[in-house]
Amino acid sequence: MTGAGHLIGYLIGTFNVGAAAGRIFGNADNQQFNVITVIAASALEIAIGVTSNAVTERILLPSHSMSPNTQAESISGVLKSLVYRTLNLPSRIQAICWVQFWSWIRWFPFLFYSSTWVSETYYRYEHPTPPPISSSPTEGSHDALGNVGRLGSLALVLFSVITFTSSILLPHVVRSSQSFLSKATQSLLMRAANLQPDLVTAWLVSNFCFAAIMAWAPPVCSLAFAATLVALTGVSRAINSWAPFAEMDAEINRLASGESTANGAPTNATFPSGGERNGCSAVQPFCES
Repeated sequence: MTGAGHLIGYLIGTFNVGAAAGRIFGNADNQQFNVITVIAASALEIAIGVTSNAVTERILLPSHSMSPNTQAESISGVLKSLVYRTLNLPSRIQAICWVQFWSWIRWFPFLFYSSTWVSETYYRYEHPTPPPISSSPTEGSHDALGNVGRLGSLALVLFSVITFTSSILLPHVVRSSQSFLSKATQSLLMRAANLQPDLVTAWLVSNFCFAAIMAWAPPVCSLAFAATLVALTGVSRAINSWAPFAEMDAEINRLASGESTANGAPTNATFPSGGERNGCSAVQPFCES
């Protein structure tokens, strides 16, 4: 769903929506970025409105064993509790969180600046003399910022197509405890060649692939090369949007069922699977011994 949303958003950005809005609303001063911002904000409001009205949640009540002072915990107490739980997570879950933390630091600059980088590469190497930018909207209709956005959005459309396709296909390739393909198909396509990776291996390889692709960014001097690099990162993006959360979910399920962790490491938190345990109710995800 995230891949589909990216695809729709970036596809809208490739069109001159500013000019289209000007014809509809009679305002010739609309710029690409302004109109896309309005579209995105409207879509966000609609999506949140539908979600809020359609989703019902179970009301979480405090355990009877909790004292009134604990139930009326202060803001500082909540923050201290969050810090404590963050620093005392089970070892494997903590490792996943740290990897994902640094992964987000890596992805944010890419998502913020990749479209600008692609368009600037075009203007620098393949369009050295761009039309002058008018000082007044009435002196010309050239929208340099809009052109930059549309060129960058075109590369991100390719990126989102690969992300969307990979999000559908890769879960069928990665080995998991709950296989998506039939045993015969898995044996025919993957196991015969011993190429079917597990989830963590696929996540590891995707991170190395992203690093290798970014190593090619400095010598880029053409729009096609820049767009190709951005598009190729779609595979890594698909895996990073799925693998850490799936692995986290699997690890929590193992802890809740009392099984040993995937790496056999000891844990320092208890995840009750139901009922009262050590004075904690089933609705509390973490219980301290």
